[in-house]
Amino acid sequence: TFQNDRTMRLKRIDLHIHTLASPLDDSFSFEPRVLEEHVRHNKLDAIAITNHNRFDLQNFQEACKAVPDNVVVFPGVEVSIKGFHALVLSNGKDIEAFNRVCDELPETQQGDEGISLEEFMRLFGNGSYIIIPHYKKKPSVPSSDLEALGNLVTALEVSSEKKWEYEHRR
Repeated sequence: TFQNDRTMRLKRIDLHIHTLASPLDDSFSFEPRVLEEHVRHNKLDAIAITNHNRFDLQNFQEACKAVPDNVVVFPGVEVSIKGFHALVLSNGKDIEAFNRVCDELPETQQGDEGISLEEFMRLFGNGSYIIIPHYKKKPSVPSSDLEALGNLVTALEVSSEKKWEYEHRR
């Protein structure tokens, strides 16, 4: 959640939602009703659709239609990078360009390492994306890669609220 200074109302967001199964996921089918229930039950103000190594514009548009109009939906992708994963979010202003960049991602199979950090930087390192690597969440970004990503990293993703609270206290 984040705090909006004007209204002092906490905003609730979920930036890691899969709507398409990949070889890295258990099998499932996209159900617009399930996505809508998730958003309503958790009183979410914003979500991001971040399927593994794939952005599907048609699926993204279906997801947008499934949620209430007041919920912001960001286009994104969860990228498998050699040894770790990172969420990449677009602001959605040039969704066609984001779609073209994501089309360059190879489909990753279970056991694949993912693309090189150099390839990730070539695709998403122009500073126009929100980049959120897994941190204290498997597969976690190594400290050397986190350092190499530098200012491109917007936030870090942890696997639980307790881990976030532990890291946040430091």
